[in-house]
Amino acid sequence: MANIASTFFKIVDDGVASLASRIYPVSAPQAATRPFVVYELDNEQPHDDLSGHAGLTDASFAVSVWDDTYSGAKAKAVLVRTALVDADISAAIDGITIHRISHDNSSDQKAWSGDGAEFPLYGVEQDYTVVYES
Repeated sequence: MANIASTFFKIVDDGVASLASRIYPVSAPQAATRPFVVYELDNEQPHDDLSGHAGLTDASFAVSVWDDTYSGAKAKAVLVRTALVDADISAAIDGITIHRISHDNSSDQKAWSGDGAEFPLYGVEQDYTVVYES
């Protein structure tokens, strides 16, 4: 059964072919090939009216793009943003009708080297709101 997180993944995966499915929920494997993307569903907020659930839900996602270079992370972040904001949402995706995807903000992430990493990683975090029919 489809859910908003799997639908969100599908939009990014279909829209950024150069990532070759290196898109992971919540965390990436330690040995993940770079560049890669990690996405996380932060919050779901149903729209309510006086009679209860109005049929729409806002889902907040954090997307982090990681690469070996700052310029690489920035370039891939642009591709992810374009894939999401320009996604064709005119039809239901896996049974979920998306009404809007908005890019809320972006910020650079500190370079870090994980356990055993030879080189630092550079990241860009982006926040999105997805309004979908549930």
